[in-house]
Amino acid sequence: MGHLCYNSATMNNFNYQNELKKIVQSKQLVQVHRNSTTNEFKAAYIVSIDDKYLTLIEVANDGTPFGVSIRHMDEVDVIKVETIYLSELAKHVNRDALYQQAMKSIENIKRFTFDGFASGLENTNTIVEVLKENGDVLIGRIVGHDDKILVLDEYREETDRRFARCYITFEIVAQISVDIPYLNIITQSLTDKNL
Repeated sequence: MGHLCYNSATMNNFNYQNELKKIVQSKQLVQVHRNSTTNEFKAAYIVSIDDKYLTLIEVANDGTPFGVSIRHMDEVDVIKVETIYLSELAKHVNRDALYQQAMKSIENIKRFTFDGFASGLENTNTIVEVLKENGDVLIGRIVGHDDKILVLDEYREETDRRFARCYITFEIVAQISVDIPYLNIITQSLTDKNL
């Protein structure tokens, strides 16, 4: 990861890992910038962070929940805290309700890794979004995995067969997300149709 921007007056005895722990423990709203040349970022609360993975509760611009995602840390350039944008956004966020909803959606996840997400969501009928490194998105249910392959029953609304089996190498997975509003709509639709 490239930078941690912190508007703190005192940075004596700075320790990067300690700062990240403080952000997670205090449930501080952050801006996460991915590797790119644009100024696009995600507003989020960090659930878990280590040298390899970053797990986020994402927040939409209106302060509503926008899912839980896990991504590679090496794709993160900057984490910002205490920005003007975040201060304004925080006024519209019900942090406790957001955390409660997010923790319910990932309650079966025991390890914050791609393998941990796959294990926790496998065969639960939870619809997930898998973002590939090239930007393509796959939507479906995780039905299996091993240390190299993620098996997804990919959702296809436009076909008579709603799901098609898809084998994805973990090497090309950039992010796995759950509880995004449009995924919840798909889940409800499938539940209503007993699919």
